[in-house]
Formats: sequence, structure tokens, C-alpha cells
Amino acid sequence: MKIRKIFIFLILGISIFSLFTLSMVYMGVFKHQIDSYAAKTLKNATHIEANQLEWFFSEREANMNVLAQNRNLLRYLNYSNHYETVAPSVQTQVQNTLTLYTQNITGIEGISIINQNGIITADTHTPNIHKKAFGDIVSALPPNTFYYSDIIKDEVSPYMLLALPIYERDTYYGGIVFKLNMLYFEKMLAGLNFFETSTTIVLDSKGEVAALNTMDSMEQFQNIYQLPPSLLSNLSTLWSKNQNNLNNEKVFNYYINGEKKIYHAITIPQNGWSV
Repeated sequence: MKIRKIFIFLILGISIFSLFTLSMVYMGVFKHQIDSYAAKTLKNATHIEANQLEWFFSEREANMNVLAQNRNLLRYLNYSNHYETVAPSVQTQVQNTLTLYTQNITGIEGISIINQNGIITADTHTPNIHKKAFGDIVSALPPNTFYYSDIIKDEVSPYMLLALPIYERDTYYGGIVFKLNMLYFEKMLAGLNFFETSTTIVLDSKGEVAALNTMDSMEQFQNIYQLPPSLLSNLSTLWSKNQNNLNNEKVFNYYINGEKKIYHAITIPQNGWSV
């Protein structure tokens, strides 16, 4: 009788242990599947947003190239470079063209046209005309080369600059400068939540936040390299360490206040900005 009881307890013990082991195995497999799904969803969402960001800058470059070939603009710059009087009709046409660009193209807040001496000769914000600006930046650019600034915060609303030199038969005529606001990036991310706790961020090449889709995160940090100590996060360190591996499809683990999280990032080729 004692042997039977011992045998029954032994069978029960083995069965319980087997069930426990099997449960742990299934839990591990299930957790791995959840982690794989989360990583795949994270990468897909990042690719979508990175493509939109790259498309935006490519479109602005195309807009700028078209404007740089405008015959009225070239004639206008030629007059300005030779200190000749510009016909009022030509000046009006150029100003109207700049106004149409700002009214009909997403993200453009202002346009400046500078001559080869770095003087603004036409501008959507007319008080800027005759001021000296951007000349050192634009004149140093080879033909067909774009200049991208990072985020600039010397005004109420942050913005960035996109510039292109204008050459006519290898002669530098001047350049075009687009002032781009952050509204497009904010709209791009608005309502984007592929997870309940997800955050999507657009960063410039210096890690400054251009836009994100949750305001509470914006209040916590504005530069990925300068996270507040209260977050207790190793994200800044990992971001610096993995800058050269952002486009290799890898998902990185990091921690905020002891809680494990994951991130995936893509850097676009035009200017080093990241999603």
C-alpha cells in the first residue's frame, strides 16, 4: 500500500513537472512569436515613415530645380549681378512665382533669392530684400548640390533651410533658399500608433526632435543625445553607439525607468535625418 502511494505521488510529481516544463516552453515560444511580430511591425512602420520623409525632401529638391531653371529668375539675377535696373514687370513676375510656390507647395514657409554677392534680391517676406544672407553657404556649393540645415530655433516656430546654387554656363549667378517649417513632419506622424505605447520621432542629423506623435514625449526630451536624467534611460548611449547600423534592419533593445523597450531607426540619404 505504501509503495502504491509513493508510486502515485511520483507519477503526479512527474506529470506536474512535465506540465510545468511544457507550459514554460510554450510560454517561451509564445513570447518569442510576440517579440518577432512586434519587431516586424516596428520595422514596417519605420520604413513607411522613412519613405515619406525621403519623398518630402526629394519633392522639395525637384521644386527647387524647376525654379532654378526659370528664365525670368535667371534674367532677374543677371540684372542684379550687373547692378542694372530691373524692369518692374520682371520683378513682379519673380515675386509672383515665389508667392505661388509658398502657397501651393507643402512645407515651404518662405523663399529667398540671392545674387552672387549674397544679397537677397527677391523674397516672399519683402522686408528681407536687400539684406545680406546665406551667401557664404550657397556660393560654396558645387553645381547641382543641395545644402540642408538642421533644425533652427531662433524664431517662435522651428524651421530648417534648403539651398541650391544657380549656375548658368558654369558661372555662379546666386542661389535659392527655401525656409521649411515642421508642419509636414507633424502631420506625417499625426495619429500614427501601430502600438498603444508606441512613439514615432523624426530627428535631424544632430538628434534634435523635428516632430513626434505623442506630446508627452516631446515634454520629456527634445534631443535624443540629451535625455533628462529622470528618464533613467540608456537610449542616448545606444543611439550614439549604433549610428552606423541604423539601416541594417536590426531592432535594438533599450530601457526607460527599468522597463525594456525596442526601437528601429532609418536614416535617409539626403541629409542624415532619421525616423
